[in-house]
Amino acid sequence: MHQLTSVNGKSSLDTMNILTSANVSRLEGMQHTRCSMNATRYGSSATLIASLLSHDIRHHLTVVYCNAEFLSEPETLEEDRKQLFEEVKLAIADATRVLDFILFHAKSDLSVQNTVESFNDLIERTVSAIRPHPHAEGVTITICESPSVYARFNQTIVSSAVYNLMLNACFAAQRASGPGKVEISFHDEHQFVCIVVKDNGPGVPAGMLQDLFQPFGKSDKQDGTGLGITIASYVAHEYGGSLRIESSSPGCTIFALRLLKRFSQF
Repeated sequence: MHQLTSVNGKSSLDTMNILTSANVSRLEGMQHTRCSMNATRYGSSATLIASLLSHDIRHHLTVVYCNAEFLSEPETLEEDRKQLFEEVKLAIADATRVLDFILFHAKSDLSVQNTVESFNDLIERTVSAIRPHPHAEGVTITICESPSVYARFNQTIVSSAVYNLMLNACFAAQRASGPGKVEISFHDEHQFVCIVVKDNGPGVPAGMLQDLFQPFGKSDKQDGTGLGITIASYVAHEYGGSLRIESSSPGCTIFALRLLKRFSQF
């Protein structure tokens, strides 16, 4: 696809006002009780989940907005218009899927059923949804060769965790000293599925490793700082797993998301 720019050389969309900043933070010491406290604060788990997933809808709407802007420009080639339109349809479908899940969970007193799903398919769909996002512009996303992995989980919830983790990695990779690169792989790890996301960004500043992560804190309300990681961590703990920084240095930051395959919470 050709490089897309607005007539004035830059997008008129002020992404800082629309997008959620994707800063990362250390999650190794996070306790599951913190999620329970947040659920109590928000009144119910359904309200908490709605608060978390509304973050995803914001990202999907950003893709629609940006692509609509490019579609309105007469300079956009027909070949590009077709791809932009497909990306808009995908973003709308994803936003609709998230909204349907929120509504279902809000109305039902029963746990949402987990089903046996393919992680391979989930990763493919998630990467396709991220590629048109402004945070992924100029970043090469590679899905490493991985074995076929099936597990019982809720597709919407787990996809949200992977989406936010990868989007944060792309945002970091945009600030790399060279071309931005993000890699994702996954494998069986005893009773867990382990999803590994690696980026070549500047790394996580030491001062942010423990202090930045404050679920639903003031910084989150102002610019969304760290909320994507909050979502991924919340999902990990709900599925009996964890989200950890395996490595953080300039040029190599690695997050590992582990989910217990037979755990059923939602």
